[in-house]
Amino acid sequence: MQTLDWNSYLKPPDISPAEHKAVSGGAFALHRDIIGKLCRILRPRSVVCMGAGYLNDIPLDTFVAGDADIYLVEWIDGITEQAFRHDLVKNLENRFVCLVCQCTGDPKKYCRNYGDEPPSPLRTAKPQDHCENFVPTNGSALCGNYAPGEFPRFLHADVTGGVAGHFARQVGAILGRAQKPQHAFREAVHVSARARANAPLPLADGSIDFITSSMVASQFDFEPYTYFLHNLYLRFGREATERNIDAINAVAGALRDNLFLKQVEAHCREMARLLKPDGRVYFSIEALHRSPPSDHWFYAEIAGKALEIVARHFLFDLDTLPEIIAPARTDMVRGTSIVHSYLLVPKAPPEKTSAQPVLS
Repeated sequence: MQTLDWNSYLKPPDISPAEHKAVSGGAFALHRDIIGKLCRILRPRSVVCMGAGYLNDIPLDTFVAGDADIYLVEWIDGITEQAFRHDLVKNLENRFVCLVCQCTGDPKKYCRNYGDEPPSPLRTAKPQDHCENFVPTNGSALCGNYAPGEFPRFLHADVTGGVAGHFARQVGAILGRAQKPQHAFREAVHVSARARANAPLPLADGSIDFITSSMVASQFDFEPYTYFLHNLYLRFGREATERNIDAINAVAGALRDNLFLKQVEAHCREMARLLKPDGRVYFSIEALHRSPPSDHWFYAEIAGKALEIVARHFLFDLDTLPEIIAPARTDMVRGTSIVHSYLLVPKAPPEKTSAQPVLS
């Protein structure tokens, strides 16, 4: 039986970081601005960016300037590393500005070939455009002498704690046993209900000051459901599948809900595990969407379901940066979205009591 395995499905797209940013970078500019403001207020020493992707929403310059330990988590192998190299140096009309050289701590933390020796314990001088070892490569804004430092660390990992992968790796067996498309959907519903979070990030409990999850949960409604659908068409063909559309629609909603809710739950549990007691999470999700040619807005029911889960794990900080509470209208690649953003605080663990029971 012909199927596409999960790792092959998650292959990098055939597009450069520059091309991707030209198409979709503007859609995430709002998140980048908000996260930058939050970091200037909170001054986190450690940052985890969930679903870092092409870094469109990640203010690397702010993180590096603050000398933060940066962890970039992405399940499509290689794209975040490529995006980082692309963003490392900006060419401003032949003025090359390296973000590593804006670091207020030790720049060698981010580039082992930083050229000012010896590094001072605390760099108080005005940041320079680039160090003495800077070498442009082929006239581009990349530095030929860049050598990765201790940070950022690129974690090739599933931000759903393994829920997505646990389900996806069983799709081939589900389709192999199914005689009809609707049979595959019914079994997939049962399998998705048992999907487990079995792959925590390789980071210690309570070790992170600040976590970003900007529009990550919105993607859980599509993957790995779309992966299952892709392989369903390979197994049965689109025409045969659509002939059974009524029977499929009767269970498709349950499959999507199971996968979405399981992933959000594991995602929130993992963020709560990583966060320090006084840490913060920036969390955003699409609440309304409009796609051409329709003039109507559609409510994303997943937003309400996700926030119910978020509220089980976190409290809401509405004061640190009040402006993020306002819904924001954002032009996406395929339509327009109304995005809700929140700053989350970990819930305190239940207090232990040594009180003795009262005997009657």
